[in-house]
Amino acid sequence: MLIVTYHRIRGAAGSADSFYTVPADWLASHIDALRDRGCQPADLRAAAPPPPGPARYLLTFDDGTADHFEHALPVLRERGEHAVFFIPTADIGQADRLSADQVRTLVAEGHAIGCHSHQHLRLDTLSDAEVRTQLETACRILRELTGEAPVWFAPPGGFVNGTVRRAAADLGLRWLRGMRWGLNRRLDPMDIECIPVNRHVDPERFARLIDGRGLAWLRTAYFAKELLKRIMPLSVYTQLRRRLRPVATRRECD
Repeated sequence: MLIVTYHRIRGAAGSADSFYTVPADWLASHIDALRDRGCQPADLRAAAPPPPGPARYLLTFDDGTADHFEHALPVLRERGEHAVFFIPTADIGQADRLSADQVRTLVAEGHAIGCHSHQHLRLDTLSDAEVRTQLETACRILRELTGEAPVWFAPPGGFVNGTVRRAAADLGLRWLRGMRWGLNRRLDPMDIECIPVNRHVDPERFARLIDGRGLAWLRTAYFAKELLKRIMPLSVYTQLRRRLRPVATRRECD
């Protein structure tokens, strides 16, 4: 199953203000490329991996930014697509973030809302109690807001360890999408790979990636990024990320 991960989506007149900002027409082209290859959308609320058959795909959007409603949602409506939106619940209703009414609209239109923790903190550095507070708070708020208990979970930045996995499983989060790049040829529901779309993944490159070409480059870039995370002090790594993503905040840890 192919998981495609987006962050910010801009309109035609918008600027690429961060490394992970892409135009809405790229999103439309990516959907068309998936369909042209006979891929079928995955069940957003499935309890188990899909049976053998046509390749499945799932679109996901991280961080709950307002552009998801303004620019991504119209494309999804036009294409008849549904997605999982991973939202840090502490941000709901804040400036440049999704409002509570917008989150409810997404659910009413058939989209799923996934847990992205409460405060978008790096979870693998927290204590067991802190991790559970972050996830329990997020799951409670999403359940109260949408009427549905979330089953999808994306730890901020893809940072995960045994403590995070156990807390997620205890709360009924059945699908854990990290930031490890790949196509999920062998799907592990609690260790899902994805293709993170950035400003370099234009429609032509995206087509090559879903055809399985260029994955070596993706994996090399992923392992280089993970190595930097581990050998650099967090403050240094954060500053490096901010140079690539001018809109990053102190809590963003992709």
